[in-house]
Amino acid sequence: EEIETVMNGLMAGVVFESLLICAEVGINGPARANGHLYEGNNAGAFLAGGFAISLSLYLLLGWKERLGKLGLGATVATAIGLVYTMSRGNWIGGVLAGGFVTLMKDRRLLIVLVIGIMLYPLWLPQRAMDRIDESFMTSDRETWRFRNKEDTDEVAAMAGLQESLIGGVSDTDDSEVGKARLDSSSQVRLFVWQAGLKMIQDYPFGVGYGVFPFYLHYYSDVIKFRAAHNTYLQLAAETGIAGLLSFLLFLGCIGVQALLLYLRSDDPLLKWVGLAAMGTLLSMLIAAVFYNFFFII
Repeated sequence: EEIETVMNGLMAGVVFESLLICAEVGINGPARANGHLYEGNNAGAFLAGGFAISLSLYLLLGWKERLGKLGLGATVATAIGLVYTMSRGNWIGGVLAGGFVTLMKDRRLLIVLVIGIMLYPLWLPQRAMDRIDESFMTSDRETWRFRNKEDTDEVAAMAGLQESLIGGVSDTDDSEVGKARLDSSSQVRLFVWQAGLKMIQDYPFGVGYGVFPFYLHYYSDVIKFRAAHNTYLQLAAETGIAGLLSFLLFLGCIGVQALLLYLRSDDPLLKWVGLAAMGTLLSMLIAAVFYNFFFII
């Protein structure tokens, strides 16, 4: 009964926040939605997990059950809200978490999900399409943060990496103008991650919990004070390699217990707990690649 109460409360929270974000989009137009989480990446991380929880409920109870219908409605609401958070990393997390839970329970629905994703130009809102297009730019459109440091070894190395990742040089121009670049948000992450890797190399036992931003300026001439934008990198830099491995072991134990609960239990409620936990954990692990997810939500 206590587990049922907790899961019902969890679904109530997911439904409320999802509908609030959808209403925010309806009232404010197709701007970036934040809900009660005050920031698009936070809202996206919440909704990606909510999508896995809701979809798990529908898959296990089906259309005939009242809670199954609630799960389907919440799945649609979380998906719509997730799109309008404009959080690209959490789009990936939501898609992979949804793919995982459908793979575990109903592979026919997985095929439908894959086909729907492949047809995204037909249904994805224009604002979201623009967000995808904004992921890429050319060197002449970079912000001052990167253009002013163009001649440094650090920026040159990152420029070469970006060109190799996204297609090299424009055919229309052989000068610096027109060279392929990621958007500023993605570039910041690359610079921070490069600095963080150097920090880990120098301090394999960590620099101390919470002080990553204060050490960053020793390792980058471009980024002086920033969050790590990667949970794993931040943990390794602040608490050392052993700290990161301990954290991953902790999450791995949760994942194993959730899998065993799903496979061994005959009770639909407990199977939902297991499947929802695995799907949500996967979405959180993906969110943590692009964001300090575990330390903000």
